[in-house]
This record gives sequence, structure tokens and C-alpha cells, in this order.
Amino acid sequence: MAVIVFVGRIVSKMLAGALAKIVQRSKVDETLVSFFTKIAYYSLLLLVALIALGVLGLPMTSVIAVMGASVLALGIALQDSSAKLASAVGGCERIGRQQCEFHRPPLC
Repeated sequence: MAVIVFVGRIVSKMLAGALAKIVQRSKVDETLVSFFTKIAYYSLLLLVALIALGVLGLPMTSVIAVMGASVLALGIALQDSSAKLASAVGGCERIGRQQCEFHRPPLC
């Protein structure tokens, strides 16, 4: 199991780094690059943890059901925040760059 976790962490770091390079080429804000990279890294670590728990013999159906319920609750709780993030990221393309600097809504 320790080998799975060790190799999984290394592969997760490599894949997250590759994703960061790909996203940086698309000329996205550095904050979003960091955000997407961290989400990818921790998602891969979660997958590695699930694989390691499966190797130990823990029944995966109950673990995945609890995780699914947790993700659903978190998604509902963060619905407004994610909508504000999406509007802030894509807002300038809809109304034009010049107007965006003066009419950007606050992110509060």
C-alpha cells in the first residue's frame, strides 16, 4: 500500500505540472492556473487514496456513496460562489475589454 501511495503522489505531481503548463499556454490568469492545478492534484490524490483503500479490502461502494453525498452537499453550498467565479472569468469577453475595466461587478 505504501508503494501505491508513493507512486501515486509522484504521478499526481507530474500530471498536475503538465496540466499547469497546458493551461499557462492558453494565457489564462496565473490565479486560475494555480486553482486548476491544485484541483487536479488533490483529485488525483483522492483517486490514489481510493485505490489504496480498495487494496486494503475496504468496500468501495460505501466509501463512494459517502463521498458522493459530500460532494453534492459541497456543490450546493458553493453554488453561488462558483457562479460568481464563472461570471468574473468570462465576463470581459461578453461585454468587451474596454468596458470591463470600468463596469466589473464586485466579487463579494
